Amino acid sequence: GMPDALSGIDVDVPAISQAGTPANYQLIADGQLQVADVALPTGLLGWRAIDAGLRAIAGQDPGSFERRPLTELDGHPDINIAGVPLAILEADDISDPTAAWPGIDGYQDVFKALWVLG
Repeated sequence: GMPDALSGIDVDVPAISQAGTPANYQLIADGQLQVADVALPTGLLGWRAIDAGLRAIAGQDPGSFERRPLTELDGHPDINIAGVPLAILEADDISDPTAAWPGIDGYQDVFKALWVLG
């Protein structure tokens, strides 16, 4: 991969990814080539896609942005701007390189409550 390709040259250019995978997180945790990732909570996005589908089935507009309980979580003002929490993950932020960044701990419970499942 990229670390092997760059290992033989004398260049020290730190890399940053966006929406990284476990491979990216491992590079960051190991201090190899990559120093950070602009994390994207892919699991949360999947649940949000299901929410949009359920809203469409229910005759609600899933395409327009409206303040919903999920977008008004304390400590996450970025959600109101981008619709998705974002974070810059560095080595100290990655305890398990195989785990995707959730964005918001417990987001599943918020969706379940919206759907009257929890």
